Amino acid sequence: MTEFSAPGVLGADGKRHISNSELSTFKECRRRWYLQYVRCLVKRREEPTGPARLGTRIHGCLANFYEGGALAFISPEDVLAEHEGWIQRDLEDFPEREDDILKEAELSRIMLEGYFPWLEEEGADEGLSVSGVERPLEYEILPGVILQGKLDVRVVREVDGARMVLDHKTVQNFTDPMRLLPLDEQVKTYLLLERLTALREGRAEERIDGAIWNMLRKVKRTATAKPPFYMRHEVFVNDHVLRDFYFRIVQEIQELLRAEKEIAEGAYPYPRPCRDCSWKCPFFGVCPILDDSTKDAEGLIKMVFEVGDPYKRYTDERGTVA
Repeated sequence: MTEFSAPGVLGADGKRHISNSELSTFKECRRRWYLQYVRCLVKRREEPTGPARLGTRIHGCLANFYEGGALAFISPEDVLAEHEGWIQRDLEDFPEREDDILKEAELSRIMLEGYFPWLEEEGADEGLSVSGVERPLEYEILPGVILQGKLDVRVVREVDGARMVLDHKTVQNFTDPMRLLPLDEQVKTYLLLERLTALREGRAEERIDGAIWNMLRKVKRTATAKPPFYMRHEVFVNDHVLRDFYFRIVQEIQELLRAEKEIAEGAYPYPRPCRDCSWKCPFFGVCPILDDSTKDAEGLIKMVFEVGDPYKRYTDERGTVA
């Protein structure tokens, strides 16, 4: 039906590359997965606002802050100046969206401004030393299939020598993410990839022991807003859980590859609508038209989307976040 066009899906090595994000999309909605990872469609113009853009902006600023070690080279003032640079670029690219951009910029600016006093008051970074930033990981989990991921910040906790991943998250609240943490597959994928690559490279003693979720609430911290506005939570995954997860993720990848084969033979993936579609899925506007044979769905797709690389963030110097 279609060919793989993006080098991130079929890499320069000729192998199929798969990430936790793709697997999550595959399980959430086959149609979105098909459009995003099989047809490799990306919007001709990225949205300058919204949850994904805000998360990318915060993530990029914090990644630079931790580059080379917390507070080592970049000050909070530098981070806020970088944030203003993001905003100015968006305003130049989307002058017609100025009001929306400035409104969202106020929120992300307030989130960042409060983060650094919180670090100082809570001593959240005390005893943590940064050992690496944004390192891609790859492992051939099946013949010709590469499981890949990209860690945010690697830290070592000095009190016990624990090696951790510091992962930045922008959240609406802390309750929902905390409830889902025991089931979270992103952390397990990170740790599984790190464990497998450490064994392959003969550095098992350097394997990561767990993850620290560095959560920033999307709130303006007004007089009526109730703290906390920032929170960290540690996640540890033992070898038994990782072993079971390994077998599960292999099964999921095999199921994905079967679906890919069925599409090549003429099958068409179905959607799985949910209340998050309107803000989460870039194909929300075109999805209903795909089910109406009287409408020119392909014409609309060509107007709004182009073929791109869904794995571009793994090769970019700075990637986006989920």
